[in-house]
Amino acid sequence: MRLPSKLRNTILQGEAVRMLAELPDESVHCIITSPPYWNLRDYGDTAQIGLETTPESYVSRLCDTLSASMRVLRNDGILWLNLGDTFATAKHGNDDPKYKHVNTKSFKKQVPKDCKPKDLVGIPWRVAFECRNRGWYLRRDIIWQKPNAFPEGVHDRPHTAHEYIFMLTKSKQYYYDEIAVREGNHNLRSVWSVNIANFGRAHFATFPQELIVPCIKASTSEHGVCTACGLPWRREYEYTDEFQNQRGKGYDVYNDTKQGVAKGRRSISALKAKNLYITTGWTPTCNCDAEVEPAVVMDIFMGSGTTAYVSKRLGRNYIGTELRQEYIDIANERLCQTELFN
Repeated sequence: MRLPSKLRNTILQGEAVRMLAELPDESVHCIITSPPYWNLRDYGDTAQIGLETTPESYVSRLCDTLSASMRVLRNDGILWLNLGDTFATAKHGNDDPKYKHVNTKSFKKQVPKDCKPKDLVGIPWRVAFECRNRGWYLRRDIIWQKPNAFPEGVHDRPHTAHEYIFMLTKSKQYYYDEIAVREGNHNLRSVWSVNIANFGRAHFATFPQELIVPCIKASTSEHGVCTACGLPWRREYEYTDEFQNQRGKGYDVYNDTKQGVAKGRRSISALKAKNLYITTGWTPTCNCDAEVEPAVVMDIFMGSGTTAYVSKRLGRNYIGTELRQEYIDIANERLCQTELFN
């Protein structure tokens, strides 16, 4: 179904599962989200996810939310889920004076029953496997490598400099534009090196914009979608002249030369071309003969609005849910600045 116009480019305030229940079936093309991590900090709302007493209860509640989002995601859509891990150590609430609005003594992180003190809990993979058990296709784990990761106060293990992004789908077949996210002369790979974002407002767990861009480009059509049925237009492309000139006969057939490659192997010199493909046009994947409109990107834990901000910058529509109104206000302020900039 089509997302009503009044809901496009809006952020709904309230608990995610309740807000998702108000949205039509299969009305968003892509979901990108980073939920609160287990027992990391208290955001000051009793309805929040993240303060569950055990990993099992956290995984169950988070996956309940993701299951609710499955109904709203189109069958050809993709869910990108960002999660970080934690260690099995006892910890009181965050009392950093810089962040008084989230300071708390209201929770204590306990060592899980199935872990020893100092064990890595494995939260991301627990969630990923539970999603798979609930019917999601676990298509890819992506390592978000952080070149500017914060140092840790430990001296008996490597410091953490990565998080996970899981690519989840509802079905075997889905929309994926590999050309939109090519990295020079090769396909997008499973390690993304992106600096931690710096946004000095209330929400200090901000998504880096560069982390969201490939998710949107890969899973939504740059050209748009059908207004009648929502199916995306597909990219048409061909080899560039640069690639064609460099590859010669050796790229298509095996040869007996030893120049650049071992004897009997296919020539790969053409892969040195800076650009292998060029877009020649766009083709509808339906027979509706209707107008075209931007795809819809959703974030079910919108926070300070980075997913919406990037969606708008890339010419997509967005919709989000967020528990706290103060974060929605910050997000809307950022989005207004985007409009002024454009």
